[in-house]
Amino acid sequence: MKAIEVYETVYKIFTKHSFEQPEIFHTLFFGKYSYKLENIIKKYYEIFPDEIEGHIDLTKAMLTQGNIYDRDLPIITKMIKEGSIKEEAASSIMETIIRVHQSYLSDLLHKNDDSLIEKYTQGFFKIFNFLLKKEDTWQQ
Repeated sequence: MKAIEVYETVYKIFTKHSFEQPEIFHTLFFGKYSYKLENIIKKYYEIFPDEIEGHIDLTKAMLTQGNIYDRDLPIITKMIKEGSIKEEAASSIMETIIRVHQSYLSDLLHKNDDSLIEKYTQGFFKIFNFLLKKEDTWQQ
């Protein structure tokens, strides 16, 4: 599986769970104590090393990082190497994907309306696919 496909799969899972529980995920990744997440994750995998087994190295690198930008960096780097994105655009693409996710997550948190989850998920992936220049983005 190419890195771009892994990235999309990771974001499908991440978006599903984070949009279903916006308060938890917003606090973890964007809250005032989010800087502590890396230490918590390291401790978790020290206590439960079996939980990381079975993942490919690329997803292991993402799962073991606390900072959301550091989580995306290994897969973005591999996407550059595979030619899926250009190096000069990579930082902006990653930043935009994270910020768009954060924006939708914040809206869900403040509006507290589960009926918006599907709409926001579709909106997120429309932008995600546009940024990664995936075909048929605007026909969906």
